[in-house]
Amino acid sequence: MMGHALASIGASGNRFDGGGGGGGNSHRYWRMSVLSPHVSGYRLFMEVEYRGSVGGADLTGSGTASSSSERSVNFGADRAFDDDDGTFYQPALSAALPIYLDYDFGADTEVQEIAIFGHANATIAGRTIYEFEMFYSDNGVDWTAAGWSETGDGQFGGGETRTYTAPWV
Repeated sequence: MMGHALASIGASGNRFDGGGGGGGNSHRYWRMSVLSPHVSGYRLFMEVEYRGSVGGADLTGSGTASSSSERSVNFGADRAFDDDDGTFYQPALSAALPIYLDYDFGADTEVQEIAIFGHANATIAGRTIYEFEMFYSDNGVDWTAAGWSETGDGQFGGGETRTYTAPWV
């Protein structure tokens, strides 16, 4: 398992702090803006966990997932958060970037860590989304850059899990 601090460097070269920590990042809606190029036409998430603390429990499950693109109902956004190794979320093959994967917790929730699980099959795992930027919203309409992203680790290996820790933690 790999651990990573999420950071975002703006065009000016300045690091964003996402509004700081200390409980300052509790929001009802969290958005992952997918930046990964496709691999042979495919991008996917087998499983994504949002955690309230480093190494903590998965907070997803009772909320609602949505996305800007889905290949079909069989590959819907809810599949990224269903704790089922046999399913995965996949945007339409022709979807242009960025692709949004949103999660509505139903109440303000602080996310301090993200875990992304790659498929056991190395070919499928290599299609796992590995570049993204995080956003949050309090109303599901107006989105703010959270100040953290991941762009540097490349494709997933078979069965690989990566964790990403927010920079304010």
